[in-house]
Amino acid sequence: MTKRKKTYLQISLEPKEKEYIKEKTKLFGYATISAFLIDSANSHFMLNVDMSVYRKLYREVNYIGKNINSIVRRINSEKFYSDLEVEHLERRMDEIYSLMEKEYDRLEKVAFHFTSNDLTEDEVVKIIKAYEENHLPIPKFVLLQDVYQNIHDSLVFITEMIRESKYQDEEIEEYLWIYLNNDFIKNLSDERLTEFSNRLLKYYENLRRKKLNLDYHFSDDDWFDLVDILDDYEE
Repeated sequence: MTKRKKTYLQISLEPKEKEYIKEKTKLFGYATISAFLIDSANSHFMLNVDMSVYRKLYREVNYIGKNINSIVRRINSEKFYSDLEVEHLERRMDEIYSLMEKEYDRLEKVAFHFTSNDLTEDEVVKIIKAYEENHLPIPKFVLLQDVYQNIHDSLVFITEMIRESKYQDEEIEEYLWIYLNNDFIKNLSDERLTEFSNRLLKYYENLRRKKLNLDYHFSDDDWFDLVDILDDYEE
């Protein structure tokens, strides 16, 4: 056996950054910080974004915004407005919300179908064939890969919303990360697993629509609703 040649990498960190890396290493079950950093580097990817979509969205929203501003300036100047103008403003605002919701839907489809380590269709076929040839039960993670991925993605997106909320603390975020890496999910029956995935997706969809309101933050009521779902499946 060839002996691995080791070398050393020295990096400069603030104390809180060092503690953060140590906590994440322990949380995700790595034996050493080196193993955690190497795996993180291997999992890193670059995403190329087509900005033309956003340039078009910007033009559409900007056009509507200018129309709204012109009406508001006239109202401020003349100190008078008509019911027709109010209806027009409401209609234009609805157009902006509609554009935002359409873009949310598009991004959600991209996010839910993206993962850096998905098995390809050919790989799934080969794995199933190998297990069948050896008369072995096919692993659930192969047959229900999309279901597992939806559960993972839903919890990740919900965690991001919690992180952005001014009403929640880090303990809730950490709880979800621990829950996400809990082995009990693998022990759920196929029916329960699919049901869990669908309920999480529906819950996330509801949060996403709430977030269209720019003043929205993940609330205690949102948290209690989520806990009700999680507790139903933690066996």
